[in-house]
Amino acid sequence: MAGVIEAQIANKIQQSSPPSIFDCFTMTVQGRAPQNNVKCRLNKDLSAELWNYAGNRFTTLRATLSRQDIKEILDDIENANWSFDAGSYRKVKTVGLWRTVYDYNNRQLTYNNGMRAPEESVFCDKCGLLLRADCVTVDHHKPQVGGGPQAILKLFRALNLTKAGPEGHRGQQVWKQTSFAARSGAPKASGTQYDRYTMNDHGDLFLSLVNWATALASLEEKALNHVLNLRPMCIHCNTSKGNALAFI
Repeated sequence: MAGVIEAQIANKIQQSSPPSIFDCFTMTVQGRAPQNNVKCRLNKDLSAELWNYAGNRFTTLRATLSRQDIKEILDDIENANWSFDAGSYRKVKTVGLWRTVYDYNNRQLTYNNGMRAPEESVFCDKCGLLLRADCVTVDHHKPQVGGGPQAILKLFRALNLTKAGPEGHRGQQVWKQTSFAARSGAPKASGTQYDRYTMNDHGDLFLSLVNWATALASLEEKALNHVLNLRPMCIHCNTSKGNALAFI
């Protein structure tokens, strides 16, 4: 079954009858930004191209995504094991990759009365408190209000759509299990902070395709509620944490 973003793109294609030319955008931490002197083209075979554009004509081809490339990126973004919505993101506690990264395991816990029992538990990602499973809350690393652009960039790093690769273990593990990014080999070096938050040409092309299909809001929801943007936290830290809108 097609995901939400894939369905929106398919609907736009049906309406437009390619070839279609559309504007190019990139994503910054502040949000979507237009790219000057660059255009995108969706061809009849449903491949997409990013071109330098001057004097009302295409000049230099900068990037191409085949129909299969686009399908793989969409599948990686909308993977039912990694991607949730605002009402279901707490199900991430059952995802093997997430549990492995955060060491969510059975442990022998000792209580104040001296009793010991095996319990599923995980450490709060902020204060380090060991939490029994029924005490764990799931926090959005980049907040649901205002954190969409950074969440998209965080997701795109793991999909080989930014200039630098993912810095953290989660992003590197997602890269290795994707279809599109994994074809290029091991995760790219994490590079500078600037490069981790700067899209590459393939990223700009894919984002522009999503924007053309008016599916940017759907992409933002998927990024915010993706395994990459969710972490275990105790209730105290989750209710008292500061603004996470920072280059981290």
